[in-house]
Amino acid sequence: MTDKLVSMKDVSLTLDRGPVLEGIDWDIKKGEHWAVLGPNGAGKTTLMMILAGEVWPDDDLKREFFIEGTKTSSPLEPLERYRMISPEHQDIFLKLAWDVTGEEVVLAGKDNTPFLYRLADEEEYERVRDHMQALGMLDLAKRSMVAMSRGEGRKILIARALMAQPEMLILDEFLEGVDQQSRAQLIQAIDAAAASGTTVVCSAHRKEELPSCVNKTLYIRDGRIDHCEDGQGQGISCTIDPEQERIPPAVNKVDAGKTLFHLADSSVVFLGKTVLHNVDWEMKGGENWAVLGRNGAGKSTLLRLLYGDAAAYAAEDEMERLPEKADNLRTARGRMGMVSASMQASFGEAVGKPIPIFDLVISGFFASAGILDELSDEMREKTWEWLRFFGIEDLAERPMEQVSYGQLRKAFIARALISGPDVLLLDEPLAGVDEESRREIYQLLELLAKAGVAMVYVTHHREELIPSVSHILEITEGRVSFRGTKEDYFKLSD
Repeated sequence: MTDKLVSMKDVSLTLDRGPVLEGIDWDIKKGEHWAVLGPNGAGKTTLMMILAGEVWPDDDLKREFFIEGTKTSSPLEPLERYRMISPEHQDIFLKLAWDVTGEEVVLAGKDNTPFLYRLADEEEYERVRDHMQALGMLDLAKRSMVAMSRGEGRKILIARALMAQPEMLILDEFLEGVDQQSRAQLIQAIDAAAASGTTVVCSAHRKEELPSCVNKTLYIRDGRIDHCEDGQGQGISCTIDPEQERIPPAVNKVDAGKTLFHLADSSVVFLGKTVLHNVDWEMKGGENWAVLGRNGAGKSTLLRLLYGDAAAYAAEDEMERLPEKADNLRTARGRMGMVSASMQASFGEAVGKPIPIFDLVISGFFASAGILDELSDEMREKTWEWLRFFGIEDLAERPMEQVSYGQLRKAFIARALISGPDVLLLDEPLAGVDEESRREIYQLLELLAKAGVAMVYVTHHREELIPSVSHILEITEGRVSFRGTKEDYFKLSD
């Protein structure tokens, strides 16, 4: 599911007097709180109204809302989930001149109606009065809205919006006319709403009127975005990098603390030579391990040991592979995903015919080079999901011999993940690929780790460590030379 809430791509609005907004490119996602700044007449209010769904742009398909991950161009759902406050909204009450009290206006905010069109019980009114008291405006509960000052009416509208606990709170010059003491209380309440998960977007003439939750700023001038900044005033893109929008399909997550691997005094011997010496190591759920060391240190041998392609000399019975999910090696291997250059090089030799990328990926369900059983619609859909995530869906019908090395590496990682493994074993996943593919695979692996995929990640390049790596196992000449957290490792290395 995407974190994006609203996306505008080349949004414009033209009225009889001419263009008001032109070429607006702006994305808002969860966790972001935006300020919209600019001079009078720049287009701030119009932009906020388009954001709130109250005004339609010239081309409504260029404004997209994301409701629980589902994309729509209709503003109907956002109008229910978002709340906007502006001087124009306050004017509605003055123009209609209805004799309604402050507490009635606040309570009507839950129904998203200007006035309360139903009978409410005393318990509801008590909750409203408690809410208003917390905001320092209980004295306005029984006052008529039309008898309030401009600043008092603005306070009521903010309390009304906060009462609804909206998904997004859109505030257009919300502190204009509000006294200094009330400003501090309202800003505190807005910051609390942001901390509780409400996305805040606000405009103001003065930066000191902004809530402290604001972490991004959009500057607009003459109906066009001038630039955007982060919380430190550094220039940033106003839109989300398409690479950051990729959301992995559902992955299998292992509970923190559950044992994935346990090695005790494990050695590996090939042709009479000891390649790994007396390895003691344990990996648990919630951890991502990098295995570092020079060429020939034994890193790949450790991965083969974990996968069961190599046996622990005189200690195989004591070794644990996914002990809570598997009672034998065959079952354990079925719950692991493995990617290595040697697997990529030798894959399909026995098949005797070209293997399309789609068949390569879907074969991961059978842990075979070919397709050994009937394919279900669910398997096919899952395969397309992983192809799309890795950006290789256009290569689905192309034989694996006709794609680049980097494209093929992405297909093998997709294959390793398709059956929902408990752990992904990666033997130098960035080796041999071009710079562009290396950067893309690096980013995708980080997205997978953030989604909950447990990894053992072999490399001899420290700069290839994804941020989600939590622990380091360093091997020197077949022996463990470090075992611990990434932070401790780099402290010793500095």
